[in-house]
Amino acid sequence: MSDTRLTKALFKFKALKTTQNAEELAQVVRIGSLYSKRVLQDIYREDTSFGCLYERNPRTLWEDMTLCHFRASVAFESGNYIDAYTQHKQSFDKFNVAFQRMTRWAVPTLLAMCQDLCMLARRADQQLAAQGMAASKLEDATRAINTGLSSCMIDREPDPSKSRKWGMYRLANLLLASYFHLKAYNMCTSTIKAIQASDTPPLENFPMSDQVSFRYYKGVLAFRDERYGLAKDDLMFALQHCLRGSPRNKTRILTFLVPIQMMEGILPSLRLLQKYPAIGGLYGDLATAVRRGDLRGFDHVLHAKERRLVSLGTFMAVEKVRDIAVRGLLRKAYLIGGKAPHVPFSKFQAAFAACGLSLDMPEVECMLADMIFKGYVKGYMSQSHATAVLSKVQPFPPLAVVHKR
Repeated sequence: MSDTRLTKALFKFKALKTTQNAEELAQVVRIGSLYSKRVLQDIYREDTSFGCLYERNPRTLWEDMTLCHFRASVAFESGNYIDAYTQHKQSFDKFNVAFQRMTRWAVPTLLAMCQDLCMLARRADQQLAAQGMAASKLEDATRAINTGLSSCMIDREPDPSKSRKWGMYRLANLLLASYFHLKAYNMCTSTIKAIQASDTPPLENFPMSDQVSFRYYKGVLAFRDERYGLAKDDLMFALQHCLRGSPRNKTRILTFLVPIQMMEGILPSLRLLQKYPAIGGLYGDLATAVRRGDLRGFDHVLHAKERRLVSLGTFMAVEKVRDIAVRGLLRKAYLIGGKAPHVPFSKFQAAFAACGLSLDMPEVECMLADMIFKGYVKGYMSQSHATAVLSKVQPFPPLAVVHKR
């Protein structure tokens, strides 16, 4: 009886492929799908085992794929994620062979299987690590997903509406997420370059969800390479087009966008910090110190948050925001002095002392020279008179101008 139930299940999968029922096939191939659970319950009710899943000899590639799916489902339900991953990977490999002869209708099924591949790989890696073994399943999964991405990229379907290429960005985003988890940033760069060099419809023609995710990963990579202008464009696009009901995703985007804006002198508003508490916890005190020109306070907060910022990959960018705090402090000294173009070094030294930094004169001169070199201050230093001679026109240029240099 259980073998009859299995036969019906094999026939159903084949029928869904034959009729190209994309929506239902993408649902039933999911690990833990309601349909799979019902099939397994019926089989176990009759035999009190799942022996028929392993005794059955598949006659076709499609049957082999389906049997591996049910074996993976059994292992998943029992909590054996290592075996579940192995079986699902075999199911995916067989589907990918068939996928190369299919058209766009099969893309949702490939995506569903790739999503489960990542989910099972992460759980399997946790079990492997708990057993003191090397966690390598997610890395293996990325190679498998890459083959699926290649199957989409090389499609030569003459009818563009039926091309598998329409699955490229969804798969690429899944792949990039896994690479980020593995900290394999060089692989992210290679994936993006491969897509941009391929004969693919423009990103603007893909669903907005694909665009937002891809621009986010691309922006974070540019951020890590300190190409802040490019990063800002991508991250701003992602933020503006992210779903309103996705505060978690917006927080991820703002984690990298806020430091870029702070470097440009655009400090996060109180409203934004309250709306996104995680961002407030990361950057709220730093922004307050910059507003006050409190250099000592900025250094203290930066030191306290260093480990967290390093883990996020934003420490170096936030460290550059210190220049904005220094500029603000020097500007206050200039304003208090009545905007006189000649400002003695001692006035700036007193400003640093006022915020709790006791600097000797060479340190003050060095910091002032650095500000002039970076363009935050316009003027020159007269060592013989121990005076800074500031420009009569915008001695403290707008930060937007400074960052365009």
